[in-house]
Amino acid sequence: MVFECPEARQVWEQYDIPTIPGIFACNSLFSNLDYLMWRAKESGVQEEALRKYPWMIWFLCKARNEKVFDNTNIAAFDTLQHATAESTAWKNAQTSSITRDENNTSSPEAPNDETVVCLPRCQVDASWGTDSDYSGGGFVMDKEDGTRVYGATASNHALSPLHAEFSAMIWAMKFVLNLGITSMRFETDCMQLVKLIEEEEVWPSMASELDDYQFLRSYFDSIFLSFVPRLSNVHADCISKAARARGFLFTYVNSLIPNWLAHEACLLGMV
Repeated sequence: MVFECPEARQVWEQYDIPTIPGIFACNSLFSNLDYLMWRAKESGVQEEALRKYPWMIWFLCKARNEKVFDNTNIAAFDTLQHATAESTAWKNAQTSSITRDENNTSSPEAPNDETVVCLPRCQVDASWGTDSDYSGGGFVMDKEDGTRVYGATASNHALSPLHAEFSAMIWAMKFVLNLGITSMRFETDCMQLVKLIEEEEVWPSMASELDDYQFLRSYFDSIFLSFVPRLSNVHADCISKAARARGFLFTYVNSLIPNWLAHEACLLGMV
């Protein structure tokens, strides 16, 4: 299931561990797990890549359950992104825990960079699905005066999850500028988007979005884009999914949480 079905194969083909015909991924569950746990490292696969495979299997199982019970297709890109984000979050949590134990003295501790919230900041996320005519976008902006602004939008279905993420980021940048704010830290849980922008990779299908980003960026006095684990971006994620689920085009930006998001907001502690 997690190695042989077409959707799973798409995920493993995009993973950092190279596929080897007849060896990995093959039709034997035991052989696949044996390769991941032992033989891949012996073959020179980096530890960083191997660290993620338990999360990959977990999210493949979740994607399978959503397909069976909810008739929802999860894109291979989303599965890979979620597994990478959760793996990174788990690693950071272990590192932070070890650091706290080692520095547990009576003297005050300096704040850990992982826990410091730099304001103003705007967390952005997007929601995309093959079974929908719309893509959702959401942002949560924390201003320096302590106030918070929520943004939600539904647009026509984007070409890919990455297109949806980029469109949501551009939309959030426009609203930040409309509010007269020219210094902002943007955060996203889409690592591929951060790499695309920072490394200025040549993606012909993203040329229009990159041009829009560079144009808007020129209006900021200070702008910073960073990757955060998905667990640190749950509010924007919730908003984007709820926006797509509404099933029509709209835009909402306000300091108040909309009525159609009230239930999810209570569950996530947003109110």
